[in-house]
Amino acid sequence: MMTVRTLARLCVAGGVIGAAGGLVTAFVPAAVGADRFSYPYTPGWFVVAQTIFLVSHVLVLAGVLGVLRAGVAGRGRLAAWGGAVSVAGLVILSLCEVAAMFLLHASMSSGTAGALNAGYGLAALLTGTGPVLLGSAVARAGAWHGWRRWILLACGVQLLAAIPAIAGPFLAGRLALTVWATLYIALGVAPSRPAAIVPARTAPALIDQELP
Repeated sequence: MMTVRTLARLCVAGGVIGAAGGLVTAFVPAAVGADRFSYPYTPGWFVVAQTIFLVSHVLVLAGVLGVLRAGVAGRGRLAAWGGAVSVAGLVILSLCEVAAMFLLHASMSSGTAGALNAGYGLAALLTGTGPVLLGSAVARAGAWHGWRRWILLACGVQLLAAIPAIAGPFLAGRLALTVWATLYIALGVAPSRPAAIVPARTAPALIDQELP
């Protein structure tokens, strides 16, 4: 089983990959029209981009699992539900990235593109709501201090607040997702310092979470 420190490092990698991919997608010169589902990429580069985002989401999921393994959210229902919804959201988001690879030549106005965009919407809602619940449990447990206490909650709140931007103009949506990925870099860094006071009942696994 992976340690908290390993899961945290994977989360940092996922955030870096996602943020870099978001910036490239936001500013790369468009190779196809905005009416194509693969915009701004050609079909071949679109598959590459989707693969990169898929890897990013899987690695970010490691960060959520790291929070659960560390025990910093406590063991109440809020933590359990928050963890389950967070995992479900990221899994659905990853599946959407895979499904998108089959729409290389689709139009944005096609029925299949509309259905997949609905799937992305559901994934965003869950991926925002889950960290709000789990992050609230972390904040309440008090095992992390300072900005670390609030970082997972911020990941969820930012994504929920960004949903209108994601559904709106292309550039605004990509930049919003870049900020979201950057927050997960911070989540991965969070276990790099020990908590000042760790309630034994809430954080049984914190002993292995310090990075060298």
